[in-house]
Amino acid sequence: MSRRLRLGLVAAVLAVGAVQVAVAFSRSLIPHRIDGRLEAVGVVHDTDQRLFTATIGGRTYVVDNRQVVDLRIGRHLAKDAWSTTLWADGRKPVRLPVGDEAFQFAALTVLAAAAAWFLTAPGVDAGPARVGGSGRREPDGGWGSPAPGEGSPASGQGSDRQRVQSSSR
Repeated sequence: MSRRLRLGLVAAVLAVGAVQVAVAFSRSLIPHRIDGRLEAVGVVHDTDQRLFTATIGGRTYVVDNRQVVDLRIGRHLAKDAWSTTLWADGRKPVRLPVGDEAFQFAALTVLAAAAAWFLTAPGVDAGPARVGGSGRREPDGGWGSPAPGEGSPASGQGSDRQRVQSSSR
């Protein structure tokens, strides 16, 4: 595999991972600017964790912070974009940590990119290319016919399989 193709594959893995990290990070509400009343809360059942919905000022957010949805409906919530503190009614601060899932996706992305790079490296053998003959390795790295003089019909010797069958009788 060419170096350019390897780099493209790793870049694709990193791009997909970055999207996953961004989606998980946005659940913390940190990147969002919020200014409105908490209108409704709900629960979204995810495969491994509980996610919540919070409708604030007519916009619904998916949130991974239980403290946000435990606030009373009707409270005014406000925060600047990229701030880690949400203010309820202008006086009660709610800390917004980055969820564990964002860090897990980041680590998984790095591992997947490293695996893609090393598994596509020149000289990494993914396994036998073909199987046949006596099962001996050919010089080109494949599995194929026996070497000349070893089990070939011209040498008068049978293949390893034939020898095993004839000796068990």
